[in-house]
Amino acid sequence: MELLKKITMKDIGTSDQLADVKRAQKEVELADISGVATGIKSSIGVNGESIGLTGDFLARNVATGEEFRSTVLYMPDIAQKLVIEALRDSDGGVELAFTITAKPDLVNGQIRTTGTGYKFGAKPLRAPAADDKLSRMRAALPERKAISAPTQETHTTPEPATAPAAKPVSAPAPAPAKKK
Repeated sequence: MELLKKITMKDIGTSDQLADVKRAQKEVELADISGVATGIKSSIGVNGESIGLTGDFLARNVATGEEFRSTVLYMPDIAQKLVIEALRDSDGGVELAFTITAKPDLVNGQIRTTGTGYKFGAKPLRAPAADDKLSRMRAALPERKAISAPTQETHTTPEPATAPAAKPVSAPAPAPAKKK
């Protein structure tokens, strides 16, 4: 596994596969990408503004099997927009898993001469989901059986113990009268 500063389609070596898309004029799977997005990163480059994701990501080049890991991910917009929307609704992070594809950008059966000549696609391996830390923590706890409450048939109230009969107490005798 190679550690990268950022994961992009170019950085994980999909250029040869993109050339094949134009040559063969068919859809090609480029990469499997998975991870947890925790933030959004914006940068300005030679092609204008780029929006990326921060978090922990793993990418696998489908053609070569090479794996790459990074804390920054730039995916094609079709997948990235889904994750960004889920991330805005999340208070922790968003788990994601996609297969990124490319297919020829055709006009009247011919590859478009302007632009790249291909379009990216994405096949969700699962829907982007908010990272529910509490549910994961609870799932990791050992299972505990609940103690059942007593039922009417099994619950009896003990009778109060009968105390022995008390002896009558006599009143004290009056004190003798004082003489004057």
